[in-house]
Amino acid sequence: MSTKYVITFSNRTEHGVESPEKFYNQTVIEYVTEILAAAAKKENCDLDNCTAYPVQSMHKGKSEQSFRLEYIADIPAEYMIGLVLWIKYEYKQESVLLETYANGEYKAQLIFDFDNIVEL
Repeated sequence: MSTKYVITFSNRTEHGVESPEKFYNQTVIEYVTEILAAAAKKENCDLDNCTAYPVQSMHKGKSEQSFRLEYIADIPAEYMIGLVLWIKYEYKQESVLLETYANGEYKAQLIFDFDNIVEL
C-alpha cells in the first residue's frame, strides 16, 4: 500500500540562503526533485511523480520561503528519512519536516539526524 510523504524544508540559514542548485541553473524544486528521483531509481523505487511548490513560512519570527514536496510512493519510511537528511545537509538546515500519511494515520517528524528524530 502506498504512503504519502510530505517534506517541508527551507534554503535559508542563519548565514543567508544556500543555493547549490544555481550551479546547475535550476530552481530549488527542480534540483531537489531530480536528485531524489535519481537516488530512488538506483534503489528500484519510483519518485518521479511529485507535487512540489513554494510556501511562505515563518522561522524565529522572520518570514521565509520554504518548499513542500509531496510524494505518494511504496518506499520504506527509513529510506525516505535518508533522502530527507540529504536535503538537510545539502541546504545546511537544522532540521527538515517529514509528514507521513499511511493506513489512515498521520505522523509529523522533525528530522535532525538518523538518531535524532522528534515526533510532533
